[in-house]
Amino acid sequence: MPDKKTEELIRWDREHVIHPASMVGQNLGIVFEEANGVILRDTHGKEYLDGASQLSCVNLGYGDKRIIDATMEQMNKLQYTTIFYGFTHPAVIECSRKLAEITPEGLDHFLFTCGGSESTESAFKISRWYWRNMGRDKYKIISLYNSYHGVSLGSISATGAGKGSFVKGILP
Repeated sequence: MPDKKTEELIRWDREHVIHPASMVGQNLGIVFEEANGVILRDTHGKEYLDGASQLSCVNLGYGDKRIIDATMEQMNKLQYTTIFYGFTHPAVIECSRKLAEITPEGLDHFLFTCGGSESTESAFKISRWYWRNMGRDKYKIISLYNSYHGVSLGSISATGAGKGSFVKGILP
């Protein structure tokens, strides 16, 4: 039985939050409040095993002090700066250098994005740009049946999950 605080949070969520892959005004009635390792805890203290790593975004688990400390150290130095137009900063340079050391030869340039949908969209743009520069106008994107590639307009067009529910009423 939800307590008053949880009921209020669920109500506010229904009134103000749009959830990808859900109808506006709907939620599951679960409010996650804490996490550690692979366990999520809701506002009632009920524990859930996070077998999906929050869409693979938390694949190193929750509460790892090394990650939290490194994040805080960076946040105390520089919270954000764009890398558009050639601007840069030490964290992005060091991360790129380390990635170049561990990836196969030839994979030595990296584009950083804010999430999976943006990454998929960027892959579409890069592949089209590449083929146009090679003198060929390739534009088709092939994806797996029942796949998930994101919820932005381009990435959703390659998403087959949900038997079309992700794109219903969105695509022409």
